[in-house]
Amino acid sequence: MSEQLGIESGYFQELPLREAAARYEALTDALPIGIALVDADGELLFGNNKVEELLGMFQEKSNEDPFNVHRWDIISESGQPFDEGDSPFVELKAENGGPSDRIIGIERTDEDPIWLSVQGVDEFDNGSSSTVMLTFKDVTERVEQRRRYERRAKQQASVARLGQLGLETEDLDSFMGEVCRTVAGMLDTEFCKVLELDASAKELFLREGVGWDDGIVGAATVASDENSQAGYTLLSEEPVIVEDLEAETRFSGPELLTSHGVVSGISTIIGSTDDPWGILGAHDRARRTFSEEDVHFVQAVANVLATTIEQWQHQRSLAALNQLNDTIRDVALTASELRTPREIERRLCERLIETDPYAFAWIGTVERGDCTVTPTASAGIDSKYLDEIEISIDETPNGQGPTGTAIRTGEPQFLQDIMNDPTYEPWREAAETYGYRSSAAIPIEYEGATYGVLNIYATEPFAFDGPHAETLSDLGGLIGHAIHTITQRKALISDTVTELEFRVEIPDHPILEMTAGNEVSITLERRIPLDSSGYIQFITVEGMDREALEDAIGRSENVESIEYITEREGTILAELTVSKFPISDALAKLGGKVPKVVATDGTFHVFVEISTKTDIREVVDSLQELYPSTVLLAQRTTARRGQTRSGLHRILKDELTDRQWRVLETAYFAGYFEWPRVKSGTEVAEILDISSPTFSEHIRTAEQTIIETLFDDRVE
Repeated sequence: MSEQLGIESGYFQELPLREAAARYEALTDALPIGIALVDADGELLFGNNKVEELLGMFQEKSNEDPFNVHRWDIISESGQPFDEGDSPFVELKAENGGPSDRIIGIERTDEDPIWLSVQGVDEFDNGSSSTVMLTFKDVTERVEQRRRYERRAKQQASVARLGQLGLETEDLDSFMGEVCRTVAGMLDTEFCKVLELDASAKELFLREGVGWDDGIVGAATVASDENSQAGYTLLSEEPVIVEDLEAETRFSGPELLTSHGVVSGISTIIGSTDDPWGILGAHDRARRTFSEEDVHFVQAVANVLATTIEQWQHQRSLAALNQLNDTIRDVALTASELRTPREIERRLCERLIETDPYAFAWIGTVERGDCTVTPTASAGIDSKYLDEIEISIDETPNGQGPTGTAIRTGEPQFLQDIMNDPTYEPWREAAETYGYRSSAAIPIEYEGATYGVLNIYATEPFAFDGPHAETLSDLGGLIGHAIHTITQRKALISDTVTELEFRVEIPDHPILEMTAGNEVSITLERRIPLDSSGYIQFITVEGMDREALEDAIGRSENVESIEYITEREGTILAELTVSKFPISDALAKLGGKVPKVVATDGTFHVFVEISTKTDIREVVDSLQELYPSTVLLAQRTTARRGQTRSGLHRILKDELTDRQWRVLETAYFAGYFEWPRVKSGTEVAEILDISSPTFSEHIRTAEQTIIETLFDDRVE
């Protein structure tokens, strides 16, 4: 020991003992490390200035107790204090002459501990007991850095675990609960929360959390403005740290935090700053300092949560879309079994509310001469909601909402955020009462006739975007076709119909102008609806050449094109593509059919077939509303046009699909079955906007069905 201290070197040999001791102490005090001598009981016999500085526990020196070490203030690296009777120093005796090392911490009041590397350099016998020489070195920065690395590694591992759990979760709320427990555990905070943003209500809803009083989670809300830490986080678009909420000047403490005695906290955005989903926050009653690594950890967890929410919403949307398609298929398949349009409407509404997140569905109609929308079917909620609202199709505020607009324009209307859409002002209070956040209004139409409007409501915003909107847009045509089919079926029950003949004069109509005063007639022989929109019409023209016909057709706003099929002995058979046929559209809702229209001598003669049970007055009113000059010339009960006693026509209509019948009908009037053919299969397919193979398949199926029907026992 003496050799190590330089005693044998002769430096101190000739000096008096006191002077030698003073110089020895000065020498050791100048060293950058602490040097101490400790006896077998752990009592500090000697320590230089560095020891005093590092240990920081020496009291004022006194004759009674020159070196007083409080051993219970010395803690192990694990953070646990040594027992009062133990000495960490004695355990550092060198073994086999080699050094022994130990990291210990010295606790300091209101300060972080100092971490020291203590080595037992050697042991010698001072005559009465063994003595150990110790060296002390400050390794606080190294220990804290290692601890930060370990903490960061644990945080990263927890983020990875949450990421994997998020991919597998089927319960979003349960996953959010696990997120809160993980964040609170990693940061050692008492509270953690997941707040969901309700932009329309300008507040954040406490969706999940840990540490909060009973009944708070799932009920509490926080302002989304600058009056709360969470709101300030949204506005600042970056993580926000609070060390002392009472001293905070950027925002006030919301009741959720102050009522729980929160002092410190950290919060960050869930989702993108442009479209935030909510806020993830951790808080504590003690004053805390959060590191940059803590901020990165909370943000990483928030990103995992945002990804999981997006994935969960996508899966839920896909499931809802599949459910919606199942609903549509079910209604389409069962429509043929229903007897009235009202039964179809009720079935549709009942099935729609089984689709998440739809909560309410109803169908309304507008009677002729009235602007008010009247509900005819509903499902999903007490009818009091419909009693509280009034909807029209006029120019008043009650007519400017999605329902009125859908009826006027014939286009689906989707409101993604009812609470913030100005057009929904007349009904917003009622919608808020029943929890409606978004809606859809789908016009129910077929072949130009509007049968009503379907309204659907959801309890969450943006429920009708993307594929849902596209699918629902097609639903109106499907239901319109089903209602039209039932209406037509009612008219087909009897072999007799009521035939009405009308005279219709339309001022400035180019075709009527061409026939006025001339021996010219134009007869509409057949009208076939197209899949997309509009119709194919086959007309016979007598007493007019192509040039005059094309001039008249060119000035008709509804005619898009003309094709000539045959021209024999002054009679032209032509095919027109028209965008709409107003007379037929007006009669479709009444089950009326327009088998023939003749234009001659400046007047249209319109022949209409209706069921014997249809109110003739309604038919007359419908046409006079469209063309005031309409006059009913004659009415008669007659056998259905084109129907034989054997019922062959009816059976074929039942056996063939609408598409097959349409192909067969178009092919016939286009001259496909004449020889030589007037139009080829490819040309007819182009008329119908289908492929040639599809046309051929439909024709073969139709021909086979006709032959089978002719020899079927059902035909008498």
